[in-house]
Amino acid sequence: MSLKSKVILFISLILTTVLGILNLRVYNSYVDQYQILVDFNNKTWGFKNFENMEVDFPNFTVTSMHLKCIKARYLMKDKKYVEALDILNSIEYDPLKLSEVQKAEAYLTTGDIPKMFDSAKLGFESLPRNQAHLIYYLKALSLSSMNSEILDLYIKYVDKDTSDKWLYFYFTAVFGIMDETNSDLIKRRAKDTYHSYKEFNNKELNTVIYYILYGKKNYKESLASSTEASEMFAKNDFIGAANNYKKAFENFPINPDNYYNNMASSFKSNNFLDVIETYRIIPDSINPNNGKFEFLVAKAYLKKEDSINSCKFFKESIRLNFKLAESYYINLCEK
Repeated sequence: MSLKSKVILFISLILTTVLGILNLRVYNSYVDQYQILVDFNNKTWGFKNFENMEVDFPNFTVTSMHLKCIKARYLMKDKKYVEALDILNSIEYDPLKLSEVQKAEAYLTTGDIPKMFDSAKLGFESLPRNQAHLIYYLKALSLSSMNSEILDLYIKYVDKDTSDKWLYFYFTAVFGIMDETNSDLIKRRAKDTYHSYKEFNNKELNTVIYYILYGKKNYKESLASSTEASEMFAKNDFIGAANNYKKAFENFPINPDNYYNNMASSFKSNNFLDVIETYRIIPDSINPNNGKFEFLVAKAYLKKEDSINSCKFFKESIRLNFKLAESYYINLCEK
């Protein structure tokens, strides 16, 4: 064998060995990542070999998270915050700045608020619509008493692309800083958000908006009054039920169910004028326009022997597709 052939063979062996080692590292990494992905998706973090996991080759998982971020998460779950920060600070390329959010969490736990603020800000500015980035930035702003900056986030980022979770965390934060100087502004924004994002139907978001608009105490008292009214109605105490449903909608005037239930209770107790009066004060913005309210008003007028108004409301109920009103209208109004 010539010298040239020997050199080529030697280089081939070296390349084969190097490639074999690299392939083995990749293989071992993907074996680890199988368990890591299970932990990531289930938030169990039970992988035991995290101290020895491959974080440099490859350095990213299929989730686009840097493997050093993953390892740091295990370290933080093990309360090894210094080690976690060391590995996070060694990351050179992290376009989504996921490492900065973890650093913010670690700095918060260790009490280093200035560094926590810097990391939270970097993370948020890179991915402002991500809820994890938002949460830590809001915490950083709050701990730094930067209330005006919290309020300004609404102007910069609230639009039709904003998620309900983002809005929930934002309004939870501003609810905590409400005072005489900003209360009207926060209430106005909460009201606009409620009407603009109704399709989300997010219970958590709606609840914090209710707290802002009507006060936590009033909202909870409304729920209590409504519950008590339901119990009274079930016991045929219709007057008591009507009174409690009235308290419920007075404390929380945007729930149409309390108005309707008050009207139904008043009807059951033969207080037909109260049925009509309650209907008159229902805000147009919350009337479901399903014909149920108008049907009940029509029946109240019928009980008061006012056939003109009774027919008027039966007709309106039919227009709103409440089928039960049709037979009443035919028998009463078309003869």
